[in-house]
Amino acid sequence: MKKIFVICSKAVYKDIPQIKEKLEENGWNVFLPHTYQNPNAENE
Repeated sequence: MKKIFVICSKAVYKDIPQIKEKLEENGWNVFLPHTYQNPNAENE
């Protein structure tokens, strides 16, 4: 299985769902930044 970790700035988090979907359609197992689900995690 192909694996990929998506690294990006918070400014493009809005684009992640589309990117993740396309990668998964092409056989990738996608891992996202831990702050994707909780963007304020760095401040906690």
